Amino acid sequence: MKNYIYSIIGIIFFLLFAFPLKAQNEFLQKGNTAYEMMSFDEAVVSYSKYLKINPTDKEALVRIANAYEHLNDLENAAIWYDKIIKENVQAEYLFQYGKILMRLGKYEEAKPLFQKYSTLDQLRGSNYAKMCDYAASKKNMMPLFQIESLPTNTDLADYSPTYFKESLVFVSGRNDISRTDAPKPEAGTGRFKNNVFISQLVDGHSMSKPKYLRTWLKDNNGENEGPISYSADGKWVAFVKNKYIDGNSITSYYPSKSNIYIAEVNEKGDWETAEMFPFSGDYSNHFPTLSADGTTMFYSSNQPGGEGGYDLYQTTKKNGTWTTPRNLGKTINKPGNEITPFIDADALYFSSDYQMGFGGYDVFKAKIVENAWQISNMGKGINSPGNDYGFIYKTNENIGFLVSDRDGNEDVFQASKSSNDLNIYVKNAADQKPVAAALLDFRTCNKGTFQTNEEGRFSIKASQGLNCKIKISRQGYEDHTIDLNPASIADGKIEILLFRKGEKFDGSILDGLSNEPVSNVKVKAFNQTDGSNIEAFSDEDGIYSIALKPFSRYMITFSKLEYVDVTIKPQTKDGTDKSILGSLLLYPTSGADVAVTRPTVETPEVIETPPVIVESPVVETPTVPSVPSVPTTLSEDIATPESPSITTPSVPSIVTPSVEEVIVSPTSSAVPETALKTGFSIQLMSLSLSNNKQPNGLSKLQGMVNGVYVKTDDTWKRYRVGVYRTKEEAIQVKAYIRALGFDSAYVVVEDGSGLIEKIDN
Repeated sequence: MKNYIYSIIGIIFFLLFAFPLKAQNEFLQKGNTAYEMMSFDEAVVSYSKYLKINPTDKEALVRIANAYEHLNDLENAAIWYDKIIKENVQAEYLFQYGKILMRLGKYEEAKPLFQKYSTLDQLRGSNYAKMCDYAASKKNMMPLFQIESLPTNTDLADYSPTYFKESLVFVSGRNDISRTDAPKPEAGTGRFKNNVFISQLVDGHSMSKPKYLRTWLKDNNGENEGPISYSADGKWVAFVKNKYIDGNSITSYYPSKSNIYIAEVNEKGDWETAEMFPFSGDYSNHFPTLSADGTTMFYSSNQPGGEGGYDLYQTTKKNGTWTTPRNLGKTINKPGNEITPFIDADALYFSSDYQMGFGGYDVFKAKIVENAWQISNMGKGINSPGNDYGFIYKTNENIGFLVSDRDGNEDVFQASKSSNDLNIYVKNAADQKPVAAALLDFRTCNKGTFQTNEEGRFSIKASQGLNCKIKISRQGYEDHTIDLNPASIADGKIEILLFRKGEKFDGSILDGLSNEPVSNVKVKAFNQTDGSNIEAFSDEDGIYSIALKPFSRYMITFSKLEYVDVTIKPQTKDGTDKSILGSLLLYPTSGADVAVTRPTVETPEVIETPPVIVESPVVETPTVPSVPSVPTTLSEDIATPESPSITTPSVPSIVTPSVEEVIVSPTSSAVPETALKTGFSIQLMSLSLSNNKQPNGLSKLQGMVNGVYVKTDDTWKRYRVGVYRTKEEAIQVKAYIRALGFDSAYVVVEDGSGLIEKIDN
């Protein structure tokens, strides 16, 4: 009987402890199953129940903390990491806890954890301790960009924005948009795979309601596409096949293996047969981005041989084959992870969790300066204590998009340059003095009309993405209109020159050999009458405008590197003749076989070497047949160079500057031949018919118009260079020829009569 009673008691005790033990094991098993299936929200429910009974289970503690991190529930993740640290679990979790605190903006609390961790990993620990100092020091900095959450975002994951023509393509786990073949949830999880969506962009930023990108909506063996990138021309697409489902943070979970695929996009926008990127293996290739023409690809990979974690690589398509990927090097790639590269203009944007930042992933900009990468953090606004990545940008619009989990979910945000102070200075073009009370009409910018102050200045808050025109006017001055755009307001200062009515003189500058416009030529005008100096520069069409006062004598110098300086001395008289500047020729210094001197003209006396001053001889102009303009070596009146063929191309008429004196530095540039037989020539010398010696120095003149020719009569052989259409052209060439050593050269009228014997050299 006693044994029976003991047996009953034993059964009762077994039942009392066996059922809770079974329940504990079920909670742990369910938690582990959900965790391994990446159903992290289900995992935390099961682990929470299990840890109430087994609060010191190290594996469960680590997994629930990690699950909360995957869910971007950082507050709860921090609570569980704190319990892990108190249980004296491995020191490596100091690092994870520190990163969670950084993402919460708790830099002062995070730093000691990294310092402790540095005893295990000195390099990584000290780097993140310094990052805490960096983030704390930048805590109060003004954002460089304005950030706005897109209306297309959902309470599910939205990420991987990319430009496709005039639209934005992105990836999302949303299932609120109906379609006939609606996606089904993942078996056992109730969650949806991610799909690719497209939304029309209006004015570069406003978005239409998204719809499915209807090309890749098949099952794909349980895989979905994204991240994704199109080439700028929309002809190629690169994407990643993966098994992400909603609820997985793309920055805290990387699949053990993912591959990049590349497909051609047809005219309908459909993707042709996709081919796997050939450089794949037992590692993960991720986050591709294509260059404008689709022939260069940057991507992130954890392949062996990198700097640590995920590194950025570059590959180029040559003859239809991708080259061996090249690691971008230690300046960009660090022992942490570098992801989501994007190329715009000459800049590479990417995100890193190891470069100096604010916590999590930060967006960085890299440019090559003197053959080396120069890295800069994109600052607050773009970056936050959370994960900020997937940044894409159009420099010409100053508008971009990025992904951030700063609000809890992974969402797509629009980024635009913040408003800065724009200072506009209005000056008198003739003397650079401020113009007060000038009217600035900003109505096309939706901002009204304003006036400059006594200093000729007006300040306004202007968005860096601003694109409009403003009109500047003042009584007695000519109106002026300028474009406000991201490039023009980049440095926050614009200087505007207003011309008094009647003082604006225009001119143009051409290359003496190619007849092409020469831009960025410095035009410096010294007023010999009142001693004032003004400057201007030629634009991309070779055109410049400069303010010249009436009844003044000027010395104007035209200079640009790799060109021979030219100085002219016009007189404005009563200012009514606006053609006195005309078209001027500049000749390259390359190939010169004589020394070239560039006189710097501050006043008429400041000329380093004596120039050749061309006096205008009185030569009666003969009647010249109407022919196209003739290019010359030192002419200020040229046209497009003609070929030696009989058919002469039509060329524009160019007005010669009306000048009293022309100062030209010598050059040996050659000039094409011309068919002119009448006009003006430069006579070098005269030799008697009996003198059969070849004159010295003629080789220096090879390539001049018609070369050197000889005109003979019964007594003399007259060596000449020409023929030129106008007297002014011949005068300028005479100066050049004298500089070559023909000191007695002078201008003559060539009437086309008499024997002409061409000399080949």
